Amino acid sequence: DLVHRKRAVEVSSGLLLTFSVGAVVGPLAAAALMQWGGATMLFLLTAVAHGLIVLVMLVRAAQRPALPTARQEDYVAVPRTTPAVFELDPRAALPEAATTPPEAAR
Repeated sequence: DLVHRKRAVEVSSGLLLTFSVGAVVGPLAAAALMQWGGATMLFLLTAVAHGLIVLVMLVRAAQRPALPTARQEDYVAVPRTTPAVFELDPRAALPEAATTPPEAAR
């Protein structure tokens, strides 16, 4: 809602870069901490990372005013899979689900 459609690619690339940096730095930091402090440090690192994310979200939510109602868009539910996945359902081959043959429809 807060990003103009013309900047969608720019914002998506920034998010992807942030994710990539975290995917590289996270395991390296976890390995170093675990070597220093044992297996417990993995969970501590995860807790600290999540705590920082929550802190950033709360600070940004407090600083930024709400989006005006006129600029808000309706939520659109979009399926996460393609319709082709229904062909993989074993129930699709049941006789009740069979369609009428074209010659019988005449």
